[in-house]
Amino acid sequence: MPFLAPSSRAALLFSFLTLSVQPQFAWSQLSPSMAAPNAGSVMGVPTMQSTPTAAPSLPAPSSPAPSTLQAAPLQGGQMAQPAPAGLTTPASPTIYSLDGVQPDPLPAEKAADRNIKQIPSETSEDVRLLEQQPVHLFDREKLAEGRSLLNQVLTASVVKVQEYPVDLPVILKLVEAQNLFLQDFTVNAKIQNNLFYRTVSSLLPDVQGTYNQSRFQGVIQIFGNQTTQIYQTRIVPQATATWTINPGGRDVFIALAAKQRARSAKYLLEQTAQDQLTQATIEYYELLAAGVRVANVKANIQEVQGQVDLNDARLKAGIGTKLDVERARALLIERELELIAAENNLAKTQQILLSRLNLDPEVALIPPQVKAEARILIPLDVDTQQLVNKAVANNPSLKVIQQEIRAIGYEGKAVLADLVPTVTLQTYINGTGPQIDQLGLGRFGGFAIQSNIFNGLGTALPLDYRTRRLQVAQQKIRLAEQVRTVQTDVINSFLDSRAGAKSIFAAQEQLDVAEEAYRLSFGRFKAGLNINVDVLNSQTALALARVRVVRAIFDFNEAQVRLLKAVGEVSSPNILNGMKADAFTQKSPSR
Repeated sequence: MPFLAPSSRAALLFSFLTLSVQPQFAWSQLSPSMAAPNAGSVMGVPTMQSTPTAAPSLPAPSSPAPSTLQAAPLQGGQMAQPAPAGLTTPASPTIYSLDGVQPDPLPAEKAADRNIKQIPSETSEDVRLLEQQPVHLFDREKLAEGRSLLNQVLTASVVKVQEYPVDLPVILKLVEAQNLFLQDFTVNAKIQNNLFYRTVSSLLPDVQGTYNQSRFQGVIQIFGNQTTQIYQTRIVPQATATWTINPGGRDVFIALAAKQRARSAKYLLEQTAQDQLTQATIEYYELLAAGVRVANVKANIQEVQGQVDLNDARLKAGIGTKLDVERARALLIERELELIAAENNLAKTQQILLSRLNLDPEVALIPPQVKAEARILIPLDVDTQQLVNKAVANNPSLKVIQQEIRAIGYEGKAVLADLVPTVTLQTYINGTGPQIDQLGLGRFGGFAIQSNIFNGLGTALPLDYRTRRLQVAQQKIRLAEQVRTVQTDVINSFLDSRAGAKSIFAAQEQLDVAEEAYRLSFGRFKAGLNINVDVLNSQTALALARVRVVRAIFDFNEAQVRLLKAVGEVSSPNILNGMKADAFTQKSPSR
């Protein structure tokens, strides 16, 4: 189709879309792939490696060949298309055996001896008419033309992206360097630290310097009723020192409260850092899972495409039915829709991680390889009570509340200190004269005593103190609630980790069974010993098993990261290398 202007293409595309509500996909012929994950171990748990796939062969039942689930690496933010292997459609009726041998064509009268299902010669006229005169709701040529136009529009609107290779260590470094939440709480910690130093400075004397200069011109009255015209200049420089002393220690307690809040801001920054590292790690795992999902769907498409090709060949050879072909094509379309959803999910997952890393939305994050592996960060044989004790001692969210309790306690002591009168010492020295060299020096010194005990007719201080006590009680309730939350998070994450480890092995076994069932079902169908519906069902079960294996692995990884966060030990080294069991043997400090 010739190139059209954007407005013309959009208008023409709309006309196609209004007619082509049932799109059909024009995929190249791909051979079926029967895959199963390589069983390895990362820190004692099976792994699932995805590598470029090759067209499989149908091994003989006596010596089944091992297979691997394989996927191509990410390229440009999308999964690279594996190299297709064509499935040649025989020009004449051919009998497919389980060992892949293609014997000479058999005449129709001998086909029954090989259990080959054919369309009976006595097929009713209604069935023949039904197959020879298909009815389609939409013109398939127009659908294909509309799809071609849509691809042109989408290709022209795609913005070229910059590829950014990343792995987990790079992700963690970017979070620590560029995350906006971390920058915000870093500034907040500095602000609280400066406020502490400001309260400390209030303990020191205040020194002020002033300089006044005035000029008077006019008449003044002197002796009796006599007046005189004068011009007078007056210069008064002065230095004043004032020191307010709180014998009860009010300013000291306020400074200590500010110090506790500065520490609270520091722990809040640590909590935010652990939260962001945890979320970035989980989002990176989701990115890998989305990439493996795309690879798995492409492998599913290969297999279903092989079924479509085989059914086409059987139909042309007169030993298949058009119903089988349409069923296989329907499943192929379903897999293609799954691919569209998987690629869209991959792109959206990238955007979520880009936002976390504060990177340009047009950057494409490219992992070095599409790999699903289980990573143990905390040993599964650690006692849960040890984990809980570690969490109560180290979780920064608990430390934030503890520091706030201490700060409010010091503020309550500052209120009690107001019962003691405040002493203000003041002194100044100044000079007065018409000129700088004619100044006359003056000195002053004195003190003042002030009490706030009668503020609000004596009710202000008791009410302020009671408010502080209630605030302390409220924070203690919040601390107890947060402790329970941390304990629950630790136990739930630990249980999720143990269940996830079991699920990995169960899902791996399910994938092996589904892989073998699909191999046998497809082989029997090629040999004419099975029906097409069984092949489609076994392929659907295989596709679901692949999803479950990948999901089980990344669910385990995410549960381990959440457990690390609940314990309060999230850091780049711990996320990358994990923790040893002896790190949890220390006892919880008394609170």
